Amino acid sequence: MAGDKIDIFGKSYYFQNNTGGTGSNSAVPILDILTGLLGGPLGGTAAATHGGITASQLNGIGDVTSGISTLLTNQTTDAAGAPTVPKAYINYIFFDEQFNVVKDAGGNTIAGFSKVGSNSVVKTHTDLTNKTAPKNGYVYIYVSNESPVNVFFDNLQVIHTRGPILEETHYYPFGLTMAGISSKALNNTPTNRYKYNGIEHNNDFDLNMYDAFYRNLDPQIGRFWQIDPEAEMLEDYSPYISMHNNPISNTDPLGDFATQFGAWWHRLWNGGGKIEQNEYGEWSVQKSKTEISEDGGVTITSYNEYGKGRNKYTAAAEAIIRDEEIKRDIWKKGENSMYEIYDSPEEKGKAGLSYIGLAVPVALKVGTNTANVGNNVSKVLTRGERLSMLKEKLLNASMPKNPKEALKLINKTLDKIEKTHAGPNDRMYGILDNKYVTLNTDGSMTALTRGHRIEIQSNGSFSIFERSTGNLFLAK
Repeated sequence: MAGDKIDIFGKSYYFQNNTGGTGSNSAVPILDILTGLLGGPLGGTAAATHGGITASQLNGIGDVTSGISTLLTNQTTDAAGAPTVPKAYINYIFFDEQFNVVKDAGGNTIAGFSKVGSNSVVKTHTDLTNKTAPKNGYVYIYVSNESPVNVFFDNLQVIHTRGPILEETHYYPFGLTMAGISSKALNNTPTNRYKYNGIEHNNDFDLNMYDAFYRNLDPQIGRFWQIDPEAEMLEDYSPYISMHNNPISNTDPLGDFATQFGAWWHRLWNGGGKIEQNEYGEWSVQKSKTEISEDGGVTITSYNEYGKGRNKYTAAAEAIIRDEEIKRDIWKKGENSMYEIYDSPEEKGKAGLSYIGLAVPVALKVGTNTANVGNNVSKVLTRGERLSMLKEKLLNASMPKNPKEALKLINKTLDKIEKTHAGPNDRMYGILDNKYVTLNTDGSMTALTRGHRIEIQSNGSFSIFERSTGNLFLAK
């Protein structure tokens, strides 16, 4: 891959000078070099990716042969400076993925060589180090001797230090891969499934589609298979379009608010607000609500409006969870509870209480700290700190016996941490609905949260992966 480093070492030795000078040298045919390239350990694999191309075919391509000719010409010039020294070298040539010899911005061939040393002296070649691959492709390293005397090479070593690039993928506008110019490092790294728009790519049964959080994107036709959860709001567009037919300017990593435009449209027709984008790439409209109680108390609540599909997963579920928390608090504490239930907003208004909550007819008693509503926060921690706490508690917990117990353990542990340490509008949730759980035929289970994928084995052991990167969060 581009950015990889190559270090080449070796030893050479000869005991007889080339008394015939440069006139006795025999040039190496370019075809022989190309034959050696395709005959190497990975040469056959490389040729197969290009329809089984042969050395003879490559020999007829000017962009291939011109670079090799430049290398050979440079060696001829070098040999003329010391005609009695054998014309023998350790050589390297960089090729791109189409087997063209790579050139720099100035048109110079990126290739080189290291010449043998003095008569009867073993030379250690150390002058071919720290060579950087300029493009994705191949490097061909070989030894050559065009002189009529024997030259011996030994201990040829190549050290390949991989660069930071693991994969380079080029896409057509709606996510179809340009296979001919896309590459992946040959280093046995885990497959990166999060590709176009950061959406998980699914090629099971050769479907070649993307599993967005709410919908499935077909890159061949540039359409989602399911309707847009914002379809009612965007009546002038087909509910199946992706990125509003403008994938150059817009993204839709989850399939809900199509883009910043969707958030803008929502703001335009729903009372304004501030457009924001979160760490997952979702667009939302931040709004605030101010309420004044009869005793003069002011309550200001900030919240974010996302696409309807997203709200179904978080806001509505949050309302259900908070409803249960409130009912449980009232049942346990009675008159000492911070909450009271009212049958209607009118009744709530008559009681002179500040109304809070998402979809629950609940009032917060006057004087209660609104920052702790429904959370009972003792100390607010960042999301990263809470994830670290979750990891520690799960690893130290007793081993679950089956997938159901594992899922219960994860949800219960996360819920307890979030109730205690999550700040306003920053709560994380576990598995809120069975539709986000897949039962496999072998008894294992796959579950999805907004930020993580959970793989649970039939014996209860489980692994949690970050959905955005595919990195392992923990394994138990």
